[in-house]
Amino acid sequence: MELPGERRLMNESDSESRFPRGVPRDLPSQTLSIWAKSVINDPSDHHFLRLWQHLEDTEETAGLIWRDFLSDNIKDVLVADLGGRAQARTLYRFLAAVHDVGKASPAFEVQRDWLADVVRQAGLPIGRDLEHEPGRSAYRHELVGYRTIEAWMGVHGLVHGDGRSSFAHGLACIVAGHHGSAIDRAKKEILDKERASEFLGGADWETVRESIVDWAMRATGFDGYVTVMSTRPIRKRSQILLTGMVIIADWIASNSS
Repeated sequence: MELPGERRLMNESDSESRFPRGVPRDLPSQTLSIWAKSVINDPSDHHFLRLWQHLEDTEETAGLIWRDFLSDNIKDVLVADLGGRAQARTLYRFLAAVHDVGKASPAFEVQRDWLADVVRQAGLPIGRDLEHEPGRSAYRHELVGYRTIEAWMGVHGLVHGDGRSSFAHGLACIVAGHHGSAIDRAKKEILDKERASEFLGGADWETVRESIVDWAMRATGFDGYVTVMSTRPIRKRSQILLTGMVIIADWIASNSS
């Protein structure tokens, strides 16, 4: 016997875009080389997870959270603010699929010598002494992700409004806040320092990050909504809800058990 909500849930799930099984064929080899997770407490343990894998895991987890966990009250707020149920669900899945895009940067990848060498072999430059450079730790991946999302929106001509009132800024703030600390003026200033390019990487690294966002947009179906949605800002209440929802999906997807 089918419960009242079952058909709606199955139809909602069936209508979603999905990542194809296996290694993404539409990502360049340099992007595929980026790592995201390693074993911190045991240097001799060489298990690791590539960035594309972690982003897929987090996006799939977000889809289940939306379907099975979120209350109708939370969904109603997001639907009202974002223009519809499909828009809200798709935006959440897209954010989950790009939340760690900032890990595609020399500042992050240099933290594991043997994994950084794999990235170097793929053709992406990482300074040999970068890990011990003063100031490297300030270029956290969520901050690099913030810059990436705003830049990506601009490249696609999707920035509307000015500064803090734009849709692009709202998206970027959610990515910036997925470790629980909001973006502020001091963090933004770090991105504009003279040596910032050493930690963010040059044009090759920018291309890698853009390829990740493009891939996530296509795989989640966000490309069908982004143009319309970008014409209005994301209300603060929805930014806060979406940030918390991305955090939950990331925590679950990051659990090695």
